[in-house]
Amino acid sequence: MKPFRRFAWQFSQAPLLTGRNVANRSGVAAIEFAIIAPILLLIYIGNIELTLALTCDQKLKHATSIVGDLISQSSTLTSDDVLQIFTAANAVLQPYSPNPLKLRVSVLSPKPDGQSKVMWSVGQNMDRRSPGSIYQTPPNLWTDEQKSLVVTETLYDYEPVTSDIFEKSVELSKVTYSRPRGMWTITCTDC
Repeated sequence: MKPFRRFAWQFSQAPLLTGRNVANRSGVAAIEFAIIAPILLLIYIGNIELTLALTCDQKLKHATSIVGDLISQSSTLTSDDVLQIFTAANAVLQPYSPNPLKLRVSVLSPKPDGQSKVMWSVGQNMDRRSPGSIYQTPPNLWTDEQKSLVVTETLYDYEPVTSDIFEKSVELSKVTYSRPRGMWTITCTDC
């Protein structure tokens, strides 16, 4: 019986939830912060990743248009010339790694039925289009006097910086159409 009396005496001495004990809120802010902090941290890291992915997407768009623009300034090229131009895309992508970049340039010619035919194509980490194959272009892209059109296609597998949290990579892709500077046909001697 003695242990029970001791427990009853200790219980009677415990603070009751009345008056000033109910109003005591010390430590509530720390508990609320401990609950909310991981969510806020995840939102913060997600915003950083989104910003980096959008920056990489803009750099990929710029690199694609630069390659198409450089090809469209030439009248005769070789496959080595085209591969040299591809290094410009690698430079534009900095500080992002150029390793996941897949790039393809195709020069098209118009067909009488309104479709486009591939004249030549060169790819880097991407299969080239076979000469003579049909390429579907958007409507009203060709003018009457135009003899060729440059199509630049890029793919990039963006790896998140925080790959421990966001494990899935995002595939970014861009396609640009460039008209030659003159009305000439762009040729490639060994493509």
